[in-house]
Amino acid sequence: MNTLDTYTCTDSWGLVYDAAASGDFIGTMQEVTGYRSLCYIGSGIPGNDDAGFVLSGGFLQISVNAANKLYAKRYPGDPYSMPKLSLAMANITVVGGAAPVGSAPTANPVGISGIDGSGLKRAVKVNADGGTVVAASPMLYTEDWNAALTATYQKVATTTTATKSLRMSCACNATAYDIEYAVVTAGAAAPTANGQALLAGDDFLAGIPVGDIYARSATAQKLIVWRA
Repeated sequence: MNTLDTYTCTDSWGLVYDAAASGDFIGTMQEVTGYRSLCYIGSGIPGNDDAGFVLSGGFLQISVNAANKLYAKRYPGDPYSMPKLSLAMANITVVGGAAPVGSAPTANPVGISGIDGSGLKRAVKVNADGGTVVAASPMLYTEDWNAALTATYQKVATTTTATKSLRMSCACNATAYDIEYAVVTAGAAAPTANGQALLAGDDFLAGIPVGDIYARSATAQKLIVWRA
């Protein structure tokens, strides 16, 4: 990080950084005194209808391009405070090549590459709109359970922190508590309390439960469990 001069805020909007004069800024801004300051990034001094942001004794990552400026002032309602802002520019080198972005590359175009898990150099792929193409690695699924349940809890799968996907599907048009499941620490005793209801199924997009998964059904419904 390259630290720039510290700016002391007053009651009026003051120019902290002018990207047109000093170049694009990418880095962090810190309020070093613990007081509140009101900041604004735009092409000119903000008006009454322009919304800024408050910085109070912490760090904030910002970017100011050549079309904009960074302004700041003392937070309204803190008449005796003396907020001070410090900017630290990130050590980033932007590599673009000779041709403008979005045009056909000229001779000796600049490309982006990285190292894969095997230590080999790989090029970064983008689609026609310029977005990065991300390809997920194929996953091998294992069917842990495909049978009717009983009224007593049965262990239907075990997951770990390495489990990438879990699918529990009810092979019926289940209603509340036709199937319920519970999770305990791997190797622990089977649960005895009520579990969570499983209706049509769950892919656990919010997070995969880790441990031994038990399920039961008072109406002997069939459950299918896939894990990867």
